[in-house]
Amino acid sequence: MLGDKKIIILGIIDKNGKSYKDLSRRIVAHQKVVAKLIKEKTCVIGRKTQELTGWKGPGLWVLTKKKKWTRQKVNITHSIDDLRLHAEGDSIYVLGGSSVAIQFEPYADEYMFWTIN
Repeated sequence: MLGDKKIIILGIIDKNGKSYKDLSRRIVAHQKVVAKLIKEKTCVIGRKTQELTGWKGPGLWVLTKKKKWTRQKVNITHSIDDLRLHAEGDSIYVLGGSSVAIQFEPYADEYMFWTIN
């Protein structure tokens, strides 16, 4: 838990148990799930993940150290504590990248994985 927020870390692994480094190999079902999550839940991703995917939405937060970085239709935060204070709802879904997942790992309550065969 992070304060009063449940932390759920999501990930995609291939049939050999490896995470995808190149986000260009996404699957359609995964995109639909992510789109629904971003629309309905509080989700956090890193700056590089947002730049690679173009994900946007009302519940999306981008965690970045770059103070001058901006994007339309995404919320931006520079710290986990700031996100905890401003994010709505009782849970936060961590969608990636790996540096963001590592930062949230000590607070994780649940892990969800999609396996691509």
